[in-house]
Amino acid sequence: MNFFSWHKRQTDWWLQKLGMSDYAALWFAYVKGAVTSVIVLWLLGYL
Repeated sequence: MNFFSWHKRQTDWWLQKLGMSDYAALWFAYVKGAVTSVIVLWLLGYL
């Protein structure tokens, strides 16, 4: 089993467990990245 098939299986399992659609997961990842970026910029003193 290669990494990509393992990752796909894990992602599908979590989406099913959380009851999320692929579309909701994409939005979640986008918002999580934006929030993480703001926190890092704040910690570095750029905000």
